[in-house]
Amino acid sequence: MYEKMESKLEKCQLKSLTRCRRSEGVLAQARSVVAKRAEAQQRYQNATGQLLKKDKTLQKWSEVLKQAKEKQAALAAKGSPHARALARRLVAISTYLPLDPQAQKQLLLEEIDPVH
Repeated sequence: MYEKMESKLEKCQLKSLTRCRRSEGVLAQARSVVAKRAEAQQRYQNATGQLLKKDKTLQKWSEVLKQAKEKQAALAAKGSPHARALARRLVAISTYLPLDPQAQKQLLLEEIDPVH
C-alpha cells in the first residue's frame, strides 16, 4: 500500500511539473504577443509622428500576465494540492507503520506459534 501511494505521489508530481511547463510556454507566448504589439505601436508612432492614446487593453494584459507569472511561481513552489495531500498521507502512514507490516506479522506469528 505504501509503495502504491508513493507511486501515485510520483505520478501526481510529474503531472504537476508537466502542467507547469505547459503553462510557462503559454505565458511566454502571451508575453511575446504583448511585446510585439507594444513594439508595433511604438513603430507606428515613430513612423507617423502621431501619438496614440494609451492602450488600456495592452496594459490590462501586461498586468494579467504579471499576475499569472506570480501565481504560477507560487503554485510551482507549493506543488499540486493532490500531491501535498498524498505526501501528508505517506508521512502519516510511515509514522504509524515505520516497519514492513508483512514482516511484523510473520514475526508475531512465529512468536505465538514457533512450531509452524
